[in-house]
Amino acid sequence: MLFLVFNAVAGAGDWRARRVPNRLLAAALAAQAGWLALCAATGMPPGPGAAGWLQAAAGAGLGLLVFLPFWLLRCMGAGDVKYLATLGWLTGPWGLVAVALAGNVLGGAHALWRRLADRRRPAAGRPAGSLPHAAHLAAAALGWLAWRLLAAG
Repeated sequence: MLFLVFNAVAGAGDWRARRVPNRLLAAALAAQAGWLALCAATGMPPGPGAAGWLQAAAGAGLGLLVFLPFWLLRCMGAGDVKYLATLGWLTGPWGLVAVALAGNVLGGAHALWRRLADRRRPAAGRPAGSLPHAAHLAAAALGWLAWRLLAAG
């Protein structure tokens, strides 16, 4: 449930303001750390996301390693990179790959649609090239969660 709320808030905030709040990301990181600690202490399975500390760390590291260069090249916002690293912490590396691929397909389709729409009428009041990438990633993350829950039975 927290994963759903986290992604809904992040996606809606990015859609409206093109920002992903650091406090939201920090809360998600802390909540996942608490959850992983509880699961390790009780032997309870962690659920559809990262299966343990190693997978969570690998997912976060993958998010930073792969997407930080895009921020350095100014192709992606810092909030998007931090959001991807947080998603990696929550989903593990394989979940992050699935979410990033699906989110980029959604983002590409939105960019194409917007490019075609802007040909007919000029864009007013929004920065050129600004797309809510975290919103696309959030939609993909929610789709990934649904897929994982359906696959689990």
